[in-house]
Amino acid sequence: MIHGCCLTAANYAAHARVTAESFLEQHPGSKFSVLSVEEPAPAFSQDEPFEVLRPADIGVDDSELARRSTMYSTQGMAGSMKPLLMAAILARGEGSVVLLDADSCVYGDLGFLEGLLADHPVLLSPHALHPHGLWREDGPEQIFLRAGVINAGFVAVGPGGEPFLDWWAERTHRRCIYNQRRALLVSQMWLTAAVGLFGSDVLRDPGCNVAGWNLQARDVEWDGERPTIEGGPLRHFHFACSFDPRRTGELTTLPAQAAWWPALDERPGVARLVEGYSKRLLEAGFEEAFATPPRQLTTPGGKPIEPWMRESYRVGVMDAEEAGTPEPPNPYLDGDAAFFEWLAGRAAVEADEGGEDWGEEREILTALLDRRELLGRIGELETIRDEAITWAERSDQRILELEAELQGTQGRTAPPPAGHERGAFVQRVGRSPAGPPLRAARDAAKDLRRRARSSGKG
Repeated sequence: MIHGCCLTAANYAAHARVTAESFLEQHPGSKFSVLSVEEPAPAFSQDEPFEVLRPADIGVDDSELARRSTMYSTQGMAGSMKPLLMAAILARGEGSVVLLDADSCVYGDLGFLEGLLADHPVLLSPHALHPHGLWREDGPEQIFLRAGVINAGFVAVGPGGEPFLDWWAERTHRRCIYNQRRALLVSQMWLTAAVGLFGSDVLRDPGCNVAGWNLQARDVEWDGERPTIEGGPLRHFHFACSFDPRRTGELTTLPAQAAWWPALDERPGVARLVEGYSKRLLEAGFEEAFATPPRQLTTPGGKPIEPWMRESYRVGVMDAEEAGTPEPPNPYLDGDAAFFEWLAGRAAVEADEGGEDWGEEREILTALLDRRELLGRIGELETIRDEAITWAERSDQRILELEAELQGTQGRTAPPPAGHERGAFVQRVGRSPAGPPLRAARDAAKDLRRRARSSGKG
């Protein structure tokens, strides 16, 4: 019988409970495993009907868990362990494995996957099975191209799928990050390549991995208490993109997705499904679980680990592994002081790599970096770009002061920059790559210097 599994941190423990219980309701006699990606694991009760695994159970020891907790966001850490979890279960020799994201609910039989896996050891689920309408600018299909044609929230493997899992694990080991410029969206983008690299098949059952992104031309229908879709059973619904059971009038709380997903008043069948799932999720302990922050958001000393810190540490670990040199200090293994001291030293090295053209803008950068908030914002740009742009717009006076210093007019109030000039700075900050944060800050400082010199010539 097919074995189900999912991964969770403390804040998604209720989601994982609903996913596991709904799977077992539809597959009596089967097994379901929930992997906690953090230690200590969420407080599941002793009588849960599913198995609770810890990172060590899938080959991630304490040192490696500390590394991934530091270099990855919660989503990245979970993504990096997906292939390891599936491989560990498959190695038991008990049959096929299906991985579901924790924000799922199973409504029908998934046992038919075993027959498909007998012919193709890897089954991958696309984001959409039907074309979307063509948008003038940035439509859903372009979003799929950027996010990956295949969704990482529904993956099935059978015996013979081990090479695929090894390959996926190798790529998510140190590269489970979001960096659109490098075609990385945690664990997901690799699956698009996997379609052509392994004996995989694309799962085209219309009742699997149903989600807001593929409801453009269909709705859930009801046969009494049984949900159906496209004339067949609804097997699995993916309540992705920050679904909130306290806001039952919305399928997603993310404005970017809500802009192109169908509204629930247009999909009454889905609306009914949402009502039931919301009630179940709340009864499973959503309020308490969701209020529990994932452990790796902060260091043991309670200091936030900013995205730029994670990226600096990740690159530092990769450099050390490639060179065979000692790894950077880890806050969970070596303490806060050693970790932050290393970060400061790495920042200094990054600045020194600026070369002979660094010169004058180093002073500007020093002033900018004195405001720790900016450094943190620069590192976060790829995930909270809009927030960073808003923050930069609020910093106009500081920008004017820096420009005045460059022109030798400190103490004089400079006229406000023209809209396009201010916009250039905001655009630079808002669109800087996520790479080493000092490099992004240095680019911003160069912009200030060039514009100050240009205005001084006038």
